Amino acid sequence: MKQTVVIKVSMDGHKSIFCELDGQKARSKALKIAVGLSGVVSASLKGEDRDQIEVKGDGIDTVKLVSLLRKNVGRADIIKVTEDG
Repeated sequence: MKQTVVIKVSMDGHKSIFCELDGQKARSKALKIAVGLSGVVSASLKGEDRDQIEVKGDGIDTVKLVSLLRKNVGRADIIKVTEDG
């Protein structure tokens, strides 16, 4: 079952104890996290501000993906999940 998931991620940078991410590094890190997840075939940036990630694949664990993005990049919210039979 193929899935398409769109997640809005705060790409304006993220401050933590260890480092501070600027916008471009945050985008790069978010894409690396997305493609590293099991079942993901492709990931791309969408939206006017390039603050949404569209992930396509088979059997994607959306909750795990959002959790990893929140932990490593910043605020992340699920916008849309589409499943194609």
